[in-house]
Amino acid sequence: MTQALAKASRPQLVCRVCSSSNTHLMVEVESNQVLRCQACGHVFLNVAHTAESISTLYEDYGQQGENQYFSGMDAQVLSNIDGYLKRAQELVEVDEADQPLRLLDIGCGNGGLMQRAQQLGFAVEGVEICQPLAQIVRERLDCRVHGCFVEDLEVDDASYDVITMYDLVEHLAEPCVDLRAVHRLLKPGGVLFVLTPNDDALVRTISKQLYRFTRGRFDRPMKKLYYPDHLSYFTKQSIHELFTRTGFEVLDWHTKN
Repeated sequence: MTQALAKASRPQLVCRVCSSSNTHLMVEVESNQVLRCQACGHVFLNVAHTAESISTLYEDYGQQGENQYFSGMDAQVLSNIDGYLKRAQELVEVDEADQPLRLLDIGCGNGGLMQRAQQLGFAVEGVEICQPLAQIVRERLDCRVHGCFVEDLEVDDASYDVITMYDLVEHLAEPCVDLRAVHRLLKPGGVLFVLTPNDDALVRTISKQLYRFTRGRFDRPMKKLYYPDHLSYFTKQSIHELFTRTGFEVLDWHTKN
C-alpha cells in the first residue's frame, strides 16, 4: 500500500511589469516566493491581490503614523526630499509661471513630503487608502487627501504638474495600471518622481549570494529584505521598462543610501 503526502502547487503570476510568464523562483523566504522575470529582470512576490485585500493590508498602516517609519524623517531624509522637490521644479514645463505648481503625493502616509512641498510653494493634494492616516494629513496640512486608489480618482485629466510616489511603487499590485493612471493625471510636460529600493543594491546582492551559497540556511538577511507588503523589487532595467510601457520619458536616475 502506498501512502503519500502532497502540497498543492502555487499558481505562478506573470511579471508585474512586462506580463511575461518566463519567470523563475529566485528565493523562498518562509511562505513567500520571490520570482525573477527572465524577460525584463523584474523581481516580485508571487502573491495575488485584489482591491479589497490591499485595502485590508493597509487599513491600520503604521498605527496611524506613530511607528518608526513615519516618525523617522531625520535631517538627512528631509534634505533629500527637498532636493527631489527642487529638482522637479526645475524639470517641469509650465504655462503660467506665476501659478503655484500642483503636486499630488500618492501614498502620502502622514504627509511628511507634502509638508515640505507646501514650504517650497507647491499647492498639494494627497492620496492615501489608510483612512486614519488620510484624516491626519487633512487636519495637519489643511489640504485635500483622496481616500481611494489612484485609478479611482475623480479629477480631470492633466490636473497636476508634479506627482510623487515616495516608497510606494513597490507596494502596488498592478504597477502598470497605476502608472497609466498617473500619466493621465499629469499635465503635458509634468514630472513624476519615484523613490523605491534598488534590488541591484550591494547589500541585496550579497544577501542573495549568501542565501544561495548556504542553500537557504542563512536566510536572516533575506527575511529583512523581502517581505509581504513589498510586492515588487525594481532593478534599473525593470523600472525603466515600467516607465516606457506606461508612456513616460526617463529624465533622471540615480541611487543613494
